[in-house]
Amino acid sequence: ATILITWLSMTDPNFWKFIKEQQATSFTGVPYSFQILNLMRFFRMDLPHLELLTQGGGKMPTDLNVKFAEYCRDNGKRWIATYGQSECTARMAYLPAKWALDKVGSIGIAVPNGELSLIDAEGNPITSPHTEGEMCYRGANVTMGYAHNQQDLLLGDENNALLRTGDLAYRDNDGCYYIVGRKGRFLKLFGMRVGLDECEQIIKSKFSIECACVGTDDKMIIYITSDPHKQQVKDELVDKTKIVASAFEVRVINEIPKNQTGKILYSKLEQ
Repeated sequence: ATILITWLSMTDPNFWKFIKEQQATSFTGVPYSFQILNLMRFFRMDLPHLELLTQGGGKMPTDLNVKFAEYCRDNGKRWIATYGQSECTARMAYLPAKWALDKVGSIGIAVPNGELSLIDAEGNPITSPHTEGEMCYRGANVTMGYAHNQQDLLLGDENNALLRTGDLAYRDNDGCYYIVGRKGRFLKLFGMRVGLDECEQIIKSKFSIECACVGTDDKMIIYITSDPHKQQVKDELVDKTKIVASAFEVRVINEIPKNQTGKILYSKLEQ
């Protein structure tokens, strides 16, 4: 295979001239990439050699997913949505093109030589369909672990090719998986994995104010109790995460809801 490399932005007409002249057969993007293409004249482009469009880097809006899947179906191309985590060398699952429209929103099945499974709260295997549990992945592409210092490099393979993803999911009768939530507190904004707890620490350490972060893969909502810091908080998160400002919304409230032990009640914030 050949990898085509260019410094051109995909919003530059010369990018697509390059794609056509080089007869590129596949193109991969994150949801934000396809949001941009949707606003361009992409669906009118003449790209006869382009056979495959693949999407990764977070969940794509359903209507946009359908639009690209229909385009591929009607133009003799394949549309494949994928799922992964950095700890598994980026790819763990994909939705075969034949199910692109029938199972919109599914992450599909494990990549070749990989294995997906579900476990319950006690760590027991879940074998029945349409039963939620934590999704696990087994494969040679699983990281050995994390090194926090030089000595940790001697630890060897701590994961033994198994990763508990922290994602809650179920599988249908065809063995296709659907993500329904996350055990851990993190989002994927514009294809970038961002920790909610980490963002809270960024804000607290910079401004010494109370805050709480929640949200979805579409937008992070940051609750603070200091109106003068509203714009500063957003600017700081944009600077630290390198993600566009539209991914963050700051709301000012009188107080952050907490229980008697001082733990933030995130469910009340979302209500």
